[in-house]
Amino acid sequence: MPKSTVSRSISRLETDLNIRLLERNSRNLRLTTEGEQFYHHCQLMMEQLAATQATLSGFAQVPSGKLTVSLPAGFNVEFIQSELVHFLNQYPEIQLDLQIAHSHQDLYHGNIDLAVQIGPLPDSELIAIKLIESPQIWVGSPHYLEQYTDELQCQDVTITSLKKHSKIQLIHPQQYNFKMHFKGGEDVLFEPPVAQCNDALTVRQAVITGAGIALLPKLLVQRALNTGELIEFAKEREVHPKTALYAVYPSNKFLSEKTRLFIQFLKDAIANNDNKDD
Repeated sequence: MPKSTVSRSISRLETDLNIRLLERNSRNLRLTTEGEQFYHHCQLMMEQLAATQATLSGFAQVPSGKLTVSLPAGFNVEFIQSELVHFLNQYPEIQLDLQIAHSHQDLYHGNIDLAVQIGPLPDSELIAIKLIESPQIWVGSPHYLEQYTDELQCQDVTITSLKKHSKIQLIHPQQYNFKMHFKGGEDVLFEPPVAQCNDALTVRQAVITGAGIALLPKLLVQRALNTGELIEFAKEREVHPKTALYAVYPSNKFLSEKTRLFIQFLKDAIANNDNKDD
């Protein structure tokens, strides 16, 4: 198609929509934010049309097209990376763009179809599907706990001792709301530590090597507990709320078949991991 014809068509479309889809000059051409959103919605409309045609024709549609997914680093390592080959082999026509994140992503501006996020989630326009829930537990290496048996492994561990030995903490916004419950009372858990990190796997490894104790989601330390690299203690010091992982997607987006399939893949990968731990 001649460039002039394309240019006139885009100009008419921009006039009809009353938005600018492209930033263009003699040297550069790029989509605007509105253009990216419009393009993405058009892709979903084409998927819906293809699915409808396939249904009416009596044939199953092969899921295809680009799927952008954001996953937390720790969740990816523990649950997904070893299972990913099954999804890729089963759906070779899906162009998976997997993004590993250490914080919540902006699904709207990042043009992300699906994200796994750590909750509790703030009120938003995102549709959230709970994948798994896990308690927060106190863990330490056998060697470290042996050094401080009287202080940390006693029957009534004090809040002061727990804070004192929390030399490296997992930090993300939700944890500042955590409360530690004990004997009918509660105490704010977090205060400035010696070190802090937004990656749970780094904190876990630091604790395994004797850097101190830490409060971590049980789902990320279960294997280390099974192997004896970590020991759970202070079980009477319950921390609320629990950590939950959600699959989230924008409420204004059509839930495409490939997105639905990846959500099911996430559930299956979690179930497989639980079976391995058993």
